[in-house]
Amino acid sequence: MRIVWHIKSKNLVVLLFVSLFSLAMQSSPDAPIEGAKLRVVLQWQAPVDLDVFLTGPEGETIYFGNPIARVGNKIHEESDCKTVASSRAPYREIAIIPVANVGRYRVSVDYIFDCGSDIDEVGTSVILYDDVTGLKLSSGDAIVKRQELKTVAWEFEVGKK
Repeated sequence: MRIVWHIKSKNLVVLLFVSLFSLAMQSSPDAPIEGAKLRVVLQWQAPVDLDVFLTGPEGETIYFGNPIARVGNKIHEESDCKTVASSRAPYREIAIIPVANVGRYRVSVDYIFDCGSDIDEVGTSVILYDDVTGLKLSSGDAIVKRQELKTVAWEFEVGKK
């Protein structure tokens, strides 16, 4: 499985292709296959508002403003400043892919609000699970900074049966 991190800024797009080892990525030998039910978990420790965006191979993105895709992918759990203030770390957002289509998926993470914390950057983890068996298929860590139009993205492939 090839993992690709993308860092976007307003005027510049930098594509950083890295090996699984260099980002301390962990990957199961069981890559996701067509028809699998998948769970994407974004988690972090700092009391800030991060948002997960999941784009499927058909090109539709789910996020807080479009929580359910035509193909059924959906935001299952979302956090905001109110949620963060009333709960404890780790904070998380969860996206569900009920029936995975073949192709590339992109998980983007955006730092929306500091929720009064004055924290400028946050360590995050993205974990991909087989939602039926609970098996962790892969994971990755990144730092997300509070900057306009700057996201961190992670991609994974779903193969044919």
